Amino acid sequence: MVNLQEIRSFIENQKLKGQDYSVRNISIDDPVILKVGNRVWDGIILEEDIGIELGSNDNPIIKTLISLKDSTDIHNSRITLIGKDLKDISIPSCKFGFLILIGGKNISNTAINKIRRSIYLSTNVEGIFEKQSGRNSWYQLTRKLLDKKLSFIDIGSALMKLIRNEVPENIKIEILMTVENDLVLTYFRELYDLSKIDSIKQFQEKIKNIQKLRPDCDYDWECTVCDNKEICDQVRDMITRRNKMMKG
Repeated sequence: MVNLQEIRSFIENQKLKGQDYSVRNISIDDPVILKVGNRVWDGIILEEDIGIELGSNDNPIIKTLISLKDSTDIHNSRITLIGKDLKDISIPSCKFGFLILIGGKNISNTAINKIRRSIYLSTNVEGIFEKQSGRNSWYQLTRKLLDKKLSFIDIGSALMKLIRNEVPENIKIEILMTVENDLVLTYFRELYDLSKIDSIKQFQEKIKNIQKLRPDCDYDWECTVCDNKEICDQVRDMITRRNKMMKG
């Protein structure tokens, strides 16, 4: 199970190690430099128009989304960057990843799936296109976008706005981003794998409950493999016959 306090400890250790580290708390009313919304641009970037790539086919972007029922320790509307900012990067492609924490009791699976779709950037954030090759994906940013002296925090603000459009106002959202930091990127990947395991377990438990014929049964296994199935069948048959007799 994903442990938020362990995530906090890990991030704090990166700060203590002297990593480049910046934090911004934003509000709903803060302006977003990038245009955000449905089809705000055509999503076409020619090779000569690419300013920088966040990730690559060899180092795909890591996007981890974790939903927590208890939102107490989530820093709402906070964006944290571990690594150099965009203006300080001179290479054409950099390793990049982010972790999104969503907190609240009433987050439906439908909302989670909408969030996952919203952070696939094609035409919904100005000047950013998500390139795909098989299962790998990475972001391409236009030169015009870099001319705006953009920061990674600005990209985080755009992601935050996209997510806000998909969830109720009382849901807490926090985004942590990292650039060219293999240790943090590996950690984000581990959290992604762990969240997938949690999702699989929840799905298996749901299937197990559906397969149970007796909702009042306390056993952990389904009816088809239960040693007491024959007894339950006899009891069920007796109840059925009694109900018929009572009806006359």
